Amino acid sequence: MDRLAWRTAPRASLAQWDDLVRFADAARRDGLNRTVVCGMGGSSLAPEVLASSFANPSLSVLDSTDPSAVLAVARARDFDRTLFVVCSKSGSTVETLGFYHYFAARAEAARFVAITDPGSPLEALARDRGFRAVFPHPPDVGGRYAALTVVGMLPAALLGVNGRELLERALAVDP
Repeated sequence: MDRLAWRTAPRASLAQWDDLVRFADAARRDGLNRTVVCGMGGSSLAPEVLASSFANPSLSVLDSTDPSAVLAVARARDFDRTLFVVCSKSGSTVETLGFYHYFAARAEAARFVAITDPGSPLEALARDRGFRAVFPHPPDVGGRYAALTVVGMLPAALLGVNGRELLERALAVDP
């Protein structure tokens, strides 16, 4: 595995974009209009950029074990309308799994989505617990290079960003 698939990520994500939009639309129809991405390091970078670039309070990123940050999510007025995107390339990131376990005690499984490598512990957990969806993290893309994969594009779809345009622009720069 050469871990250079980030070079082809825009094309792969463009093929997946309509499915991500349909998923986001279905979540909104079900009343889930706030998204919290739970992830550390590379799993949180692209969602953090989206959250700050579009200044939309419907997307937030939990990438710190600071108790006040975790409690702020749990005590939010719209907690009952929150979709949790649990993102860990390895599927074994302790902090990310800790976020999941904390919020799983307060929210049903249908409000959780996993993004992780195929065959990871997080994938097994998500399937066992009945998460709303499990999206495969491309195994040959390192976390910090995953912005144009499902790691960045699912939060973009949930935020309502025109990801198709974003991906097409990326392809125009490096076809």
